[in-house]
Amino acid sequence: MTCKMRVKMGDVEIDYEGSDEFLKKDLLNLLKDMSQLRQPQTGQDGQPPSQKQHVTHGAKQDISTGYIAQKISAKTGTDLALAACYKMHLTGKDTFSTSEIISGMREAKSFFNKNYPSNLPKYLKTLTKSQLNDCGNNKYSLSHEEIKKAEALRN
Repeated sequence: MTCKMRVKMGDVEIDYEGSDEFLKKDLLNLLKDMSQLRQPQTGQDGQPPSQKQHVTHGAKQDISTGYIAQKISAKTGTDLALAACYKMHLTGKDTFSTSEIISGMREAKSFFNKNYPSNLPKYLKTLTKSQLNDCGNNKYSLSHEEIKKAEALRN
């Protein structure tokens, strides 16, 4: 006999179509394996990763690009692009596209200049020398040193 089954636990989902022999013999093992995938693993500090991520990225969810630009004394488009990347990092994003960086820059209305979007490739070229990592496909991430600087802005 042929049967169909869909099992979803959180973000783990399995579709099965085949013989009922699988259901009789292996379904229980599959469900056990899925539940282990869903169980939070503990880190070195004994906290589940989701809690550690909340501590790392969630401390100041309402932080703005303008606030960061002010804190880093942004004077140029390059500075504002970096401030936008800091803001995205601090609100939980690890990589940022060029369009996300421009959107972040636009949020800082008192710092934004209408010429900044067209100059973004130049700013990114400067920033990828030491402050940003080019992840390919128009995606960027903060360098290790810049992550430290961004995290220091939480306080």
